[in-house]
Amino acid sequence: MSTAGTALEDSLSGLGHRLRTPLTHILGYSGLLLENEDVSPGTHPELQAVHAQASLILARIEHWLSPRCAGFSGEKVAALQADISEPLGLIVRIAGSLVQRLSGPPLLDALRIARACGELLSFVQQETAHNDSAAAAPSPLPAPAPESHTGLAPAGVLVIDDNPANRDMLVRQLSHYGHHALSAESGPEALSILESRGREAQAIELVLLDVMMPGMSGVDVLRHIRSMPSLAGIPVIMISALDEVESAARCIELGADEYLVKPFDPVLLRARLHSALERKRLQQQQRERTRQLEQATEDLKRANEDLQAFASAASHDLQEPLRTVSTTLEFFNLQWGGELTGEQSELFRLAVDGARRMSHLISDLLAYSMAGGEDGALEPVACETALLEALTNLRQAIRESGARITHADLPVIMAKPGHLVQLFQNLVGNAIKYRGEQRPEIRIRARREGQDWVLSVRDNGLGIDEKYFRRIFQPFGRLHGSDLPGSGLGLAICERIVRKAGGRLWVESTPGAGSTFCFTARAATSHAAGGD
Repeated sequence: MSTAGTALEDSLSGLGHRLRTPLTHILGYSGLLLENEDVSPGTHPELQAVHAQASLILARIEHWLSPRCAGFSGEKVAALQADISEPLGLIVRIAGSLVQRLSGPPLLDALRIARACGELLSFVQQETAHNDSAAAAPSPLPAPAPESHTGLAPAGVLVIDDNPANRDMLVRQLSHYGHHALSAESGPEALSILESRGREAQAIELVLLDVMMPGMSGVDVLRHIRSMPSLAGIPVIMISALDEVESAARCIELGADEYLVKPFDPVLLRARLHSALERKRLQQQQRERTRQLEQATEDLKRANEDLQAFASAASHDLQEPLRTVSTTLEFFNLQWGGELTGEQSELFRLAVDGARRMSHLISDLLAYSMAGGEDGALEPVACETALLEALTNLRQAIRESGARITHADLPVIMAKPGHLVQLFQNLVGNAIKYRGEQRPEIRIRARREGQDWVLSVRDNGLGIDEKYFRRIFQPFGRLHGSDLPGSGLGLAICERIVRKAGGRLWVESTPGAGSTFCFTARAATSHAAGGD
């Protein structure tokens, strides 16, 4: 586009901006009068007509001043003058009638509507030359007479606009919606208010900011707000008479939450206002929840560390007197075991067995506590290596029971080496312990499922009724009482180990037909291992 063409479009854009300002006042004040309880319902049809005709004028302004509308610029202005004269005349007649009939504050609003009509009439009645040069510099609308304005008490919403009537109308609309409002006529004044009020109990929660202001523009104010950490979280709704995608996009890129074009519908204003406030409050709640969660996580971490330290110390301190008891019992057995009666021998045996069971229980409690401790880093661990170490630890039980243990090729998974050894040791140990009349047959297998491995330990032992599936994974969830040795923590330890590694543990079993314990683990490599 040529320089002259650009100037013409800029001029038309500026004219549209100046025409929208009085239209904003007509729409805004007619809406306030409709909602004013002091205004007789008999005037509502007239006020609704004012609102409807003002909306019609706005639509015609959008049509004739749009760059998409063909024709010379001068012709556009002339066509616009002719097109809005009839609806504007109707508004003028209604405004004159309202001025004669209203009194008090409603009369002032009717006078504001009449004055805005006068600004539009001055445009309609001006001489328009039908050439591009005349259209390039249309006569400006007369500046509105200044109004006195007293700011409201510090509160939730700050209105920033250099036009006194705009500020007054927005403050009143906000008050009608139940919000408190402050106003500022310039960017420096607004920033001073924001910086001083932000620390008070009734902090400013939202800003309504006019884009086009003399001196410091609304875009400059927005950029300054977003650059200050203390103000960066305040929602900002930009308001402008320029209905331009570029202007809206620029404001959004700089951090504006919404962009409203004057004149805007009060319902739309209220919806956007409440939406922005709700988002801000939800963000504050989310930040508070995050802070509380971080604090709870830190407290839990410290509690876990304290628990592990306590468990370790308690294990050491409890094992020491138990070793003293066991040593003393062994000494007594060596010295006087042959002189004990049958009943005394049984009591002696029960004491030795109790000390041994207590020692195992303390060790399992420590293992259970450590299994639920800090997550720590997982590392690639070869399951076959961990299984062989577990079987070495179980060699006496394997030898005494005559258990036959087989396994297929096992994968490399993400785990903690010591935990994986303990997991296999507990699962295989349980399969040996809870065996039936026949020799234990235990098979360890693995199969790939997506990014995970599913490992299973299958036996031919006693089996478990389905109603006990959940109970056996709970601490001290024993099914056989004291008939069989154990602390009741073995499977609870297994469940903690698997869960801490990001997997899950479950059982498949039928009473009298054996059990299969399965757990999932993340694969360490993409190479598949053999299965069944």
